[in-house]
Amino acid sequence: MLSYERREEIMNYLSKQKSATVEELSRKIFCSPSTVRRDLNALQEEGQVRRTRGGVIFVEKDTYDPPYSSRMIDHFQEKQQIAGYAEPLIEDNMTLFMDSSSTCACLARKLKNFKNIKLLTNSPLLVYELSQDSNVEVYCAGGKIHPKTNTLTGGEACKFIMQFHSDIFFTSCRGIDGQTGPTDFIGEAAQVKSFFAMNSKKTALLIDSSKFNHIYNYNTFHFSELDYIICDKAPDSSIIKACKQNQVELIY
Repeated sequence: MLSYERREEIMNYLSKQKSATVEELSRKIFCSPSTVRRDLNALQEEGQVRRTRGGVIFVEKDTYDPPYSSRMIDHFQEKQQIAGYAEPLIEDNMTLFMDSSSTCACLARKLKNFKNIKLLTNSPLLVYELSQDSNVEVYCAGGKIHPKTNTLTGGEACKFIMQFHSDIFFTSCRGIDGQTGPTDFIGEAAQVKSFFAMNSKKTALLIDSSKFNHIYNYNTFHFSELDYIICDKAPDSSIIKACKQNQVELIY
């Protein structure tokens, strides 16, 4: 079997199974483990898979990040539900970080219920909306704006974030898997989130159930970096297990 035929067989199998061990693929395509590893390394370089210890995980094939207007509509009820679960974590006089996710936008609208809140975000749209509310002192990270998603990214955004410290960082991601953790489609967005998390006492991941068991190109966080995962319903056993192992409080 030629290399491109092997890799096509591997990708067909992974598109259905989502993950596999080297030994499993070796039996499936009748090749040695060393040959499978070379094929997996090549596929990882192309961004089609993500290598793990002793195996591989399928990477979702989305070719773009949905525009902000689309994300606000998709699974809106679930996002509202998640925002309601997250609200009790907020107290008067807190400093908060929020990313540009639509789920965080739902939570931000509840800040009017609190006094003396300071908020730093990388979402220009969220800044505009909250600037109408005198209860919230709003700061916006600068940097390059990503088209369609209305997200400020890049080195300037990261430098600005480093000047602040927060009580809680509220964030989201494109997908989450029990083995890989939270992942994103845009690498620069994942980088900005890491700077938010580094400068916050706690990090809360807000994620609706449509994102369970999906893996994208860039790691956002390891489970050990999270304090809370807040979702609209219980995730599968692998995510629950990862939360328990890393002392992440799961709220749903």
